[in-house]
Amino acid sequence: MAFKKKEIEALKNRWDEDYVAQLNKVLWKKDWRNRADANVNFPNSPFGEISSKRDFRGLDLKCFSYQNLHNIDLSCSTITSITRSVLKDVRLDYTDIKSGISSILIDCSFEYANLHKIGLNNDGEPIQNTSFYKANLNKLVGRDLVFINCNFNSANLKRVDLRYCRFENCTFIGTQFFMSTLIHCTFIGEAPQIEQLDNSSIEKMVINGEPFDISKVNRNETKELIELAKDIISGV
Repeated sequence: MAFKKKEIEALKNRWDEDYVAQLNKVLWKKDWRNRADANVNFPNSPFGEISSKRDFRGLDLKCFSYQNLHNIDLSCSTITSITRSVLKDVRLDYTDIKSGISSILIDCSFEYANLHKIGLNNDGEPIQNTSFYKANLNKLVGRDLVFINCNFNSANLKRVDLRYCRFENCTFIGTQFFMSTLIHCTFIGEAPQIEQLDNSSIEKMVINGEPFDISKVNRNETKELIELAKDIISGV
C-alpha cells in the first residue's frame, strides 16, 4: 500500500502521547518470557485492525527486545532498534529503523522502509519470505545472513557491506548496487546481473554452485564518478 506524506503524518499524529510513553516503558523491560506468547504487549489496538492485522501504524517506538510479534501492522512507524525478537507476518512498510535489527524475520514486509546504515542480524535463523521492495538499504551491514524467497526488487543496496551471506530464490529486478561489498556471498536461483555489480567488491562470490568470474564486471570510472556525484547531491 502506497502512502503519501500527509497520510504518514496523520498516522503518527493520531497516537496519544501517554499511551506511547507507557508502551515504550513496557517494551523496555527485557523479559525472555515475552517471546513465548505472541503480542503480549500488543494485545489490541485502539484503532482496531487493518487488512486483518492489528493496526499499530505510525508509532514512535524506542529500542524493544524479547517480543513475539505476529500479524501486526507497524507501517509508517519510527523504531530505534528491534533485537532478540520474533517477527512473523508483520508489516513495516515506510518504517524508519534508526539503529538495527537483530531478530527472526518471517513473512514480513519492509517495502519503502528506511534501513539506511543499520546493522542486520537474523538471530541465527533465515530471513524468509520477506519483501524489501523499494527499501533504502544504503550502507546496510550484515554478516552470515541467510535470505530465502526475499524480494529486493528496486531496492537501494548501494555501499552495503554483506559478507558470507546466502541468498536463496531471491529477486533483484532493478536493485541498485554501487560500490557494494558482497564478498563470499552465495546466490542460489536468481542473482544480480553483471551490470548491477559495477564497481562492487565481489571476491569469492558463488552463483548456483559456480565461482563468479570477477573479470566480467566492467569497472567504469566515469560512471562511478557520475553516480557518486548524484549521491552527494541527493545526500544519500
